[in-house]
Amino acid sequence: MMRAIANRLQLGVQLPTYDNEFGQPSRWTQLRELAQLAEEIGIDTLWVADHLLYRGNTGRSIGFWEGWTLLAALAESTKHVTLGPLVTCSPFRPPALLAKMATTLDEITGGRLLLGLGSGSERSPSQKPELPAFGYSTDRLVSRFEEALEIIATLLREGYLDCFEGTYYHIHECELRPRGPQPHGPPIWIGAAGPRMMKLTARWADGFNLNIPCTKPSAIIKAFAQFDAFCQELGRNPKTILHSGYTFISFADSACDMSGRRAKALRGSAEEIARQLHAFSLIGVQHMQCVIDAGENPDALSFWPVLTVCGLEKFAAVIEELRKLERTTHVEGEPGSV
Repeated sequence: MMRAIANRLQLGVQLPTYDNEFGQPSRWTQLRELAQLAEEIGIDTLWVADHLLYRGNTGRSIGFWEGWTLLAALAESTKHVTLGPLVTCSPFRPPALLAKMATTLDEITGGRLLLGLGSGSERSPSQKPELPAFGYSTDRLVSRFEEALEIIATLLREGYLDCFEGTYYHIHECELRPRGPQPHGPPIWIGAAGPRMMKLTARWADGFNLNIPCTKPSAIIKAFAQFDAFCQELGRNPKTILHSGYTFISFADSACDMSGRRAKALRGSAEEIARQLHAFSLIGVQHMQCVIDAGENPDALSFWPVLTVCGLEKFAAVIEELRKLERTTHVEGEPGSV
């Protein structure tokens, strides 16, 4: 199970399991190379998307490799890096089956799985075709997620659910056997931004992933405080729930188009970017997913950049500077662990 390490910001990257801006997919051999390089330079967590299809305003489709299949392959291709879906779209799989898949993958990884969960709510127009295209219901997604989350969390943590009679899911005498190496199952991380999802996270989760970009520390303090207040309302100590976020890092130079997605990216030298990341840890971020733009494409970015070997090699220098900074800087207070 991933635990927060005092004075150390955990770093994650998402593998490019989707088509790039030219409609070309990353092949498995490329994904494996990126995963092994990420592990080598000190990345803590490798994430994969759990999506099936995007379709933008231009009508061009963006496809994805199936995430859980890739996670099983990555488990065998890596040694110690933590793995997880960012985040699992709960409508895609019945909740009891998903709990079974999670405990099986936890076994394969030797306890390196983080179970990221989400409702599948369509926050972007490009996601709208995804659920109906593959035959899934699109109504009341958060309500469906609420039921699924209770089933998944109960089965993973207790191994048994006698009866669950919900509006959308029905479970009778379900037992989760065999169990993986983590006694209470893999940690559950939930991506949330609004009050309802935050409350579900505060009730059930081991990790809270703030589902808005972290552009500067002052912009997320309010969201973290809101989440911590929900925890206290429910009688949970917020320090026992890992606080996570995501940010965009660009190594593009002045000759590149800096509009669009690059406009609010963390930029500068390796030392300057490390200081910006460290500033997030000072206000309570314990894990940061980093979207990395190597700057190889000089044009404006219409979609999230694809992770490349070049991007990871440049980010390695940032990690080195960040760890130096952490060794010489005292962080007040002890981060919570999960």
